[in-house]
Amino acid sequence: MAGGHLSKDFYDLVKAIGESKSKQEEDNIIQHEVKVLKARISDPNNVRKKLKEFIVRLLYVEMLGHDASFGYIKAVELTASPNVIHKKVGYLACSLCLSPTHEFRFMLINQLQRDLHSTNFLEVCAALSACSRLATKDMIPAVLQDVIRLLGNEHDLVRKKSVMCVHQFFVIDPESVVHLTDHLRRALCDRDPSVMGAALCALHEFVKINPVPFKDLVPSFVSILKQVTEHRLPRDFDYHRIPAPWIQMRLLKILGLLGQADQGCSEGMYETLIEVIRRADTGINVGYAIIYECIKCITTIYPNTVLLDAAAASISRFISANNHNLKYLGVTGLALIVKDHPRYAEKHQLAVIDCLEDPDETLRRKTLNLLYRMVNPVNVEFITQKLLDFLKGTADVYLKTELVTKITACAEKYAPSNTWYVNTITNVFVHAGDICQAEVAHSVMTLVAEGSGEDEESDEILKFDTVERYAELLFREEAAYMPKTLVNLIAWVLGEYGNMVESFDINLLMDRLSDVARAPEVDIESKGFIVTALMKLTVQAGSCPGSVHDVIETYSGSKDADLQQRCLEFLSLIANPNVMVAVLPYDGSCEEIEVDENLGFLNNFVNNALKSGAPVYSPPEDDDDLVGMSEAADKGPGLNFTPYAKPEVYQPKVDLDLANLGNNKGDAAANMGAPAQMAAAPAAEKAGLNMRNVQRRWGKPTPQQAAAAAPAPVTGSGAYPPPTQAAQQASSPAPAPSAAAPVMEEPAEKEPTERELMAAALFGGMQTKPSAAAKPRVPQKSRRKLSNATSPAPASSAPASPALTPQTEAPAPAPAAAPAPEPEPEMDLLGLQAPAEISPAPVAAAPSAFDAAPVDLLADLSMGPANDAPVDLIQPMAPAPAPAAEAPAPAEAPKQELDVFSAMADLIDTPAPTSAMPGLGGAPGMGGGPLGAFQYNGQYMAELNLSTQEYGSKWGHLRATAKVSVKPCAIRSVDALAQVLASAGVKIVETVPNTLEVIAAGTVASNTVLLHGMAQPGRNSCTVTAKSVDNTLSDALAKHLERVMKG
Repeated sequence: MAGGHLSKDFYDLVKAIGESKSKQEEDNIIQHEVKVLKARISDPNNVRKKLKEFIVRLLYVEMLGHDASFGYIKAVELTASPNVIHKKVGYLACSLCLSPTHEFRFMLINQLQRDLHSTNFLEVCAALSACSRLATKDMIPAVLQDVIRLLGNEHDLVRKKSVMCVHQFFVIDPESVVHLTDHLRRALCDRDPSVMGAALCALHEFVKINPVPFKDLVPSFVSILKQVTEHRLPRDFDYHRIPAPWIQMRLLKILGLLGQADQGCSEGMYETLIEVIRRADTGINVGYAIIYECIKCITTIYPNTVLLDAAAASISRFISANNHNLKYLGVTGLALIVKDHPRYAEKHQLAVIDCLEDPDETLRRKTLNLLYRMVNPVNVEFITQKLLDFLKGTADVYLKTELVTKITACAEKYAPSNTWYVNTITNVFVHAGDICQAEVAHSVMTLVAEGSGEDEESDEILKFDTVERYAELLFREEAAYMPKTLVNLIAWVLGEYGNMVESFDINLLMDRLSDVARAPEVDIESKGFIVTALMKLTVQAGSCPGSVHDVIETYSGSKDADLQQRCLEFLSLIANPNVMVAVLPYDGSCEEIEVDENLGFLNNFVNNALKSGAPVYSPPEDDDDLVGMSEAADKGPGLNFTPYAKPEVYQPKVDLDLANLGNNKGDAAANMGAPAQMAAAPAAEKAGLNMRNVQRRWGKPTPQQAAAAAPAPVTGSGAYPPPTQAAQQASSPAPAPSAAAPVMEEPAEKEPTERELMAAALFGGMQTKPSAAAKPRVPQKSRRKLSNATSPAPASSAPASPALTPQTEAPAPAPAAAPAPEPEPEMDLLGLQAPAEISPAPVAAAPSAFDAAPVDLLADLSMGPANDAPVDLIQPMAPAPAPAAEAPAPAEAPKQELDVFSAMADLIDTPAPTSAMPGLGGAPGMGGGPLGAFQYNGQYMAELNLSTQEYGSKWGHLRATAKVSVKPCAIRSVDALAQVLASAGVKIVETVPNTLEVIAAGTVASNTVLLHGMAQPGRNSCTVTAKSVDNTLSDALAKHLERVMKG
């Protein structure tokens, strides 16, 4: 529309708008233009050329926010022009100015039908473009048949615009074009690539609704994608030397939907996806976009090891880039892959911390989403604190709402303790209480009032801590400005348990509540809660201070009916102290209210009324539904105008055999776990505390996790040598080091930086199962204890460096000669070698004293002087093999024989001999059983080998529970607690150093026994729970362990 056919007035208008220096000046220009257009557009002598220019100027008026409805009818008239340019301008103005409900749209239907039947394909294209923009649900039936007819037109442009119309019709009303899938399949095979691209967009919408009918098109989509990447399309479709990038991305989205939870369809995509990633890696933005779509597709379809490795390599490049846009892609891609395949997060822990502290708010927000996906019982405290910090610093209401939802969900699902949960939710209320749902506050009230129901002492401690915290909040200066939800919660808790407050006198507490109630900033509802709290505190204190009486007198005349009623009830009850004490008992929120459903207390009233002559109540016999049915029956036969119900779209259920997911090529399921898309999506979590999840941390496993946790078969070339080979190694002394060779000092242990400690807290619990050759890892605290308990070592020995052994093949034995200096070991920040998931490390045949690598003390510990078999210290209570024959000690050996549990000797009163520990089965004890083992019905406790997942599945089925709590208790570490439990003869299943918890399993008298212990050094106590099918057995075992803990 540019050129000499536009007048000077039009150019002056555009120039004046561009040069205006204020909104007021711009408005003056447009208002003047409106006056000119109103005067000139209605002139009947206007030629079409002038009318077209007036419509264009009218578009400028509309774009700048002014009303130009006076010219709409002229735009509709212009669509009937025989000139194609004028017709396009008219259609454009109508599509931009007319709202979907405007009546002028229906005036265009006849003109659209005429243009769709035109012999000029340019007019047909203009009409099809207008249909895509102007069609409404009511207009579709009028033009649909013409659009279907044009799908087979001889012109490529007409076919493409017809497919685009079908696509738009499906978006507006899917049922109107759901029968056109065959036409779209033919369009997919069109000889013109533009028609094929338009068909892909339409099919993508169909596949999003129901992918099942299009599974057979996977080979076609893969073939098209392969041809596109091989530059089979004309050069016109290239963008920065990338062939048809938007078609590639659309195909990748479709393949991701079709391959979800379908191994057969996914296997046909693997080879092509690898090729797409390779060809798109050209270093330009559009190539990065294609790689990102590949990552999304790979994490959606059935998993494959090679593809996931390629996706992880691309994510690594993105997240380590200096460009913030690429970092954003990297964080987003890592969030997609880390939930189901957490091992890929190992390399990027510090990069995630950098993104979390980046000044770019968009990047920080995306990183917070990544943290939320990574949350687990180990890192929930760190991630929740980061979310709270971000909540404190943002003023965006939408972001606050999202953060509150995420924090409450994390706290409800993974809370390590009830006290932590209450404190976390209270912090949320302090900073965003107006956004929180009332159900969250109700959950806190229920938790404080009822507790967990398992340990009364812990419940009382929770009440005491909560009351003290809320009393401290009440005495802050800004108490009157706190959110309504928090004020209500504080008033309720202090009203119920105000006499437990030790830091403030109860009368002072009542005075402070009265002051807050008088503040004009406090909500009326909160004042009602405070009045009720004062009522309860008056009963607990036995008197009513003057400040409380003044508040009640003031609000007894309140305009709010609820507040007024509470105050009047207060005044009535305080006049009858005995009634007040009976009505408001202490901690009465947990009492059950007996309800008389028959309203028997009204019998005397009814009888007196009947004696006085009142009529007997007679319920109505007619039912509204029956009346309606009888009226319908009386009408007799007639037309029924009730429409039929809409047909339900067939949604076949995909029955996934999760037990066979490990059959994927490349051992994907065995190495990476079940993908999220193959499990049923969890229901949306409601607000409120999930008590069961808080107390029960051993969740039900997926079949892949159970399979991966199973012990690998031991062979001569596996993780450790067979017994004969181990005996030979134990009996043959290591060669003495040469005196001439210089002794290379071990590298000193590297202290982790603050960022590394943050990463360790963030990525804790994100580990997966390492290979059998991976070296075991002991937490840093345990390593220090072991170092202190070792026998004298050479001067060159250093504490074991917290190095992370790469998860590759087993390392070869160190050569006799001094090797070349190795690179500095990588910090073990993730804790990937989790306690329940580690296999023993291989034993080197003849280690050299000149090995410059960090000494791995954990691979050399033994249970006795003649036992060189590897010991799994992560499960310290595993049975040690029988002692072998005494062998002469080597003259000088670099490895030291360590007493594993001597560091705990000061914590446990039971003796800890070097050769065999009680409960380990290494030494015979009194009465033919292991020393200190638990005995029931004349039989000793035996170890039961269970994985963590098997333990969790059995825990809920054993109903006989016995719990003991010892206070004071000398146990301060998870290792000491594990030793106590193992002394009963059970097998340690897993230890959790972060929460000081230990789980164990055993069997006695054909009964399965499960143990769960938790040390609480801060409270100087230790709790052990025993579960079985026999109450007598559980009680006996619990008492046995109680005696052991008391010493």
